[in-house]
Amino acid sequence: MGKSIRSKIKRAHRTEFRKTIGKAWAEKKSALIQEKLKECISKGEMNSFERLNGIFNKDDGDDNMDNNNSDSNIDIDAMDTDAKVVINKQKGKKKHPLQHTQGQSGAKLARKKINKMKRRGVYKKGAGPIEKKKGVPKKKINKKNKVSF
Repeated sequence: MGKSIRSKIKRAHRTEFRKTIGKAWAEKKSALIQEKLKECISKGEMNSFERLNGIFNKDDGDDNMDNNNSDSNIDIDAMDTDAKVVINKQKGKKKHPLQHTQGQSGAKLARKKINKMKRRGVYKKGAGPIEKKKGVPKKKINKKNKVSF
């Protein structure tokens, strides 16, 4: 099925807008953003980035930091208690893994089914489905004794 004329016209209008009015607006916006970035850099609020750079690049970053900001080194040393890079700890698993379902597309469905079975008391401690106890069998009604209307 081909594209409609309306979608082609909309696309043409968008490209025309970007080339004329949109281009001037984008340049104006980027100039404003660049001014604000220069203000932030001149104020010295970028110390956190310099500190991270110093942690990851100890040889190159220390020389550059001494030349650029001598006042900020005191704050960085006071805040920096450990030079090691912290590795994220593994989080505890929230859900118990199910046998033979990890990595399969039906794992989520199987987990839902098993949770429902556990609530009903049919599935206990990962042992698998427990067979229901067979109760007293009902008396079979013979066709002869059955009354129909």
